[in-house]
Amino acid sequence: MDLKQSKKHRIGTSEVESAFVSHDAVAEAAVIGKPDPVRGETIKAFLILKEGKKLTPGLMTELKKACQA
Repeated sequence: MDLKQSKKHRIGTSEVESAFVSHDAVAEAAVIGKPDPVRGETIKAFLILKEGKKLTPGLMTELKKACQA
C-alpha cells in the first residue's frame, strides 16, 4: 500500500481507490499524491466512469462523501 501524508493524516491510496470504485458510477480509479505547499501533499484522483454515467455536480458530491467515510 502506498501511503500519502496530508497535513497530519496518513492516507492509503488503495483505500481511496477502493472507496471510489465502490460507487456504482465508477469503473476504475487511480489516486496519486501531489506536493502541496500548505498541506505537504494532496490527493489527486483519476476516474473512469461506467458507460452511460456523466459527471454532474451531484455525482461529485457523492464521490467526495464516499471518500470521506
